Amino acid sequence: MIFDAHAGKHGFTKEQIVDAFIEATRIESYAQTDGKMVKFSGPCHGDALVPELEAIIKIKPRERIVVIYHAQSLTDVFWNN
Repeated sequence: MIFDAHAGKHGFTKEQIVDAFIEATRIESYAQTDGKMVKFSGPCHGDALVPELEAIIKIKPRERIVVIYHAQSLTDVFWNN
C-alpha cells in the first residue's frame, strides 16, 4: 500500500514516484525502528517540464506500507547537508 496524498498535492502520481525510485540517479537512506527513510532523485516520466524529481519516502516492511513525505521537481538545495 502506498500513501500518496503528498504526491498528489504536487501533481505527481505514485507511479511517477515509484519509477523515479527504480531509476534513481542518487539515493540515501537510514534505518529507523519502524522502517527506513529513503531520500532520492530520479527521472520523472510523463512530465516534460520536470525532467527529474526529488522525494523522501518511508518504507515500513512489516506493515507493507510506503509513505510519501515529500515530492517535487528536483531543486539545487535538495542534496545539501
